[in-house]
Amino acid sequence: RRATARSRTGTGARRSSTGAAKPGLGGRRPAHTAAMTVTVTLAVPHRWTTRSDPARGLVLLARAPTTPASGLAPELVVRTTPVAGDLTGWRAAALAALATQLDALEVEDGDQFELDGRPVAYHRLGHRYGALEVVAEQWAWLVDGVGVTLTGSVARCDYADYGDLFEEVAATLVPSVSAGSGPGLAPGSVPLVAGRS
Repeated sequence: RRATARSRTGTGARRSSTGAAKPGLGGRRPAHTAAMTVTVTLAVPHRWTTRSDPARGLVLLARAPTTPASGLAPELVVRTTPVAGDLTGWRAAALAALATQLDALEVEDGDQFELDGRPVAYHRLGHRYGALEVVAEQWAWLVDGVGVTLTGSVARCDYADYGDLFEEVAATLVPSVSAGSGPGLAPGSVPLVAGRS
């Protein structure tokens, strides 16, 4: 299935959450501000539960339908944030900030390349969550001053089962930005339009 979510950028924007999308349906949740609207389209694995706009800057949270024996449910997270600089500088600052938030963070791999004609930064990160070792793969796009990240996280012992899936989802992500509010939608409204694709 394909999910499309829109997120507003800038400061002071409120978010609204309306819960999980039904399995087998893609959700479209536009959020608007006078500044910009970010639209992120990606294919979400079948049967994964999704929530759009659960928190400020968090566009989509998707979790696997079952939790492996490790106890950590694999998840995909899409975030947006305003960015003043370039892709390289933004990612360097973001990784430095993550190092202060995550236990034993290590950058295991990193690269910059083009994906469907758009520059993307990729990092594979390792860190600890309690006693569990976690691997997070992160792809980042910068579109007209808006940073978009897709992060796939899984317990290290389950990474072999989910690494390729995370990569396949990243290959489907298409970020775009447009200026201004949509017609008939007040700032703060987050209507749901679900459909198959």
